[in-house]
Amino acid sequence: MIQLDIRTLSLLAVLVALLMAGAMLLLWRLNPEERSVRYWAVGNWAIAVGFLCIGLRGFLPIFISVVVANSLIVAGYGLFLAGVWEFLGKSIRWWVIKTAVALVFLSFLYFTYQSPDISARIVIVSLVIAILSGLSANALIREVSQRMQKIQTLTASVFMLHALYLSLRSIATLTGTPVYDLFSPNLVQALAFLDVIVVAICLTFGFTSMINRRLQFHLDHLASYDILTGVFNRRAFEQAAVREIARCSRQKKQISILLLDIDHFKRINDRYGHPVGDKVLKATAGTIADVLRTEDILGRIGGEEFCMLLPEADQEAAIDVSERVRLAVCENAMEYADETIKITVSIGVATIRSDEMDWTQMFQIADEALYRAKEGGRNLIAT
Repeated sequence: MIQLDIRTLSLLAVLVALLMAGAMLLLWRLNPEERSVRYWAVGNWAIAVGFLCIGLRGFLPIFISVVVANSLIVAGYGLFLAGVWEFLGKSIRWWVIKTAVALVFLSFLYFTYQSPDISARIVIVSLVIAILSGLSANALIREVSQRMQKIQTLTASVFMLHALYLSLRSIATLTGTPVYDLFSPNLVQALAFLDVIVVAICLTFGFTSMINRRLQFHLDHLASYDILTGVFNRRAFEQAAVREIARCSRQKKQISILLLDIDHFKRINDRYGHPVGDKVLKATAGTIADVLRTEDILGRIGGEEFCMLLPEADQEAAIDVSERVRLAVCENAMEYADETIKITVSIGVATIRSDEMDWTQMFQIADEALYRAKEGGRNLIAT
């Protein structure tokens, strides 16, 4: 009865691994740019096929059900590690994975045909998978980011607990009664199959959550940032401005707004084309960002218009920043073909006590100042 239970557990492990592989393949289809999902999906398939071969031991040749089966399982966990490295943006050290698979393949050949020893095979495959799982856990912990900390830590914990169990399994196998039949009544081996089932489910949940979290951050970024320049879009800028104005209002601090417009931008687009115009926008945004302080807020609020919010900056400081921005943009002329494209900007400055008016009123004052700068001949600052 126990023998049947263990064999049934092995086939159940196959079913679970196949289901998890299917889930990963579906996730990969929905996110084809995420190459890490491909490795995790193929890894589950390799583990499923490996356990299927083990479950059919007695019906398949020993070479397939022992040597190839365990090599496939190790390859599956190696692909999990490759997926983790890919997800973290690290180079995949294939030599580590190839070495692990080769070690299991060659040692299983020896302990199957030259010196048959099931216990030795169990110890070797357990320790190799434990090492691969430990490397996966280590990578997830070492490269954890604040936004992914919780889910990466949970996934790393699954890998670490799996490695710990396999290490204990190796010790129990070495110190316990010698194993002569994998499907003989043995609590340690039965727990091994249960471990595979639980780990497969937990890792799939972890991998899926990691991908979904990254996708959510990407969508949030698209919703908040201008795709071309990488600075806040109008919606996100206004939300940040309202929060900052409220903070300065509570503290009775001054706040300044700089509204910037690239002079004669339409002429640049008409003469050189929109690709060059896009480069001008990106270069201008980068130049502005280099001048601003860390606490300042920058956003693109229109075609060639940028807005800067300077918390706790009085008019003198705001004018100083405006002049540095204006000069920096002028100095960063662009080369196109045999021509030099000179870029200038006009800036409107508004400085007030933030408890005196709201964002809309402040923006209106800056907009009127910008209009005066343009009317005054452009490449100017007006208050």
